[in-house]
Amino acid sequence: MKKSTHFALLCVAALALAGCGAESGGTSDATPSAEATSAAPSVEPTEEPSPTESATAGPEYTNEDLTALVSSLTDAKGQPLTVLPAEQLDQGIILARTIFERATISPEECNVFASENLQAPEGSTYAAGLSQAAEEMTQTTVTVIAVEDPAVMAEQITQSQDSIDQCTSFEVEFEGEVITSELQPLEVATDAETSMGALAVQTVSSGETQSSMTVSAVQGNLAVTAVKMGKEILPEAQAELEQLVNDALAAAE
Repeated sequence: MKKSTHFALLCVAALALAGCGAESGGTSDATPSAEATSAAPSVEPTEEPSPTESATAGPEYTNEDLTALVSSLTDAKGQPLTVLPAEQLDQGIILARTIFERATISPEECNVFASENLQAPEGSTYAAGLSQAAEEMTQTTVTVIAVEDPAVMAEQITQSQDSIDQCTSFEVEFEGEVITSELQPLEVATDAETSMGALAVQTVSSGETQSSMTVSAVQGNLAVTAVKMGKEILPEAQAELEQLVNDALAAAE
């Protein structure tokens, strides 16, 4: 469910753009467009289901269900995540959409991620939470999204793969600022049917960089994405994000 995965990442970026994570030292120096580019394409899934596979309707999750799920999660230091209000999520998505409408993305084929993924999938429910590490100057966000039909996920993964392969390196120009993004695929392992991951580094015109590591997983009609953002993301962050994803999947059972 690549569309939902992209939406989750855009939630992360939009929340930072809206100031939800403005107190995080790892994100406060980034320009709005740099944050937005961290939400661009994810990478090739470690397992790709066929869109022709039959799928039964998945469990129904309300926004309240997913909010309770997120509130049960703790970060690597045992601190509970701060649940973000649905209104704040929606405002962030609107802001992200506005920014991408005014931005120029190159190569042109990478526009697909802005044009198709700046809204929640129809009929979906979602929730998000974050934690901040002052010493590391990083921010971690977990987004959980549920859709009505699991088949949508398999179809989106297949349809998006070609575009993703072409967009491991791209630029976003916004209000005279050019942000270059480089995506490095990660081999991730979670308890889900399908997992994917990437380490992204965004560089602005001044030479300053911002990094984000993403681990995403799809299980049935549920997609979970954990993202850690900061000036420097260490390799051990991958295990932290994988654990957060697994904890969310377990809480959903």
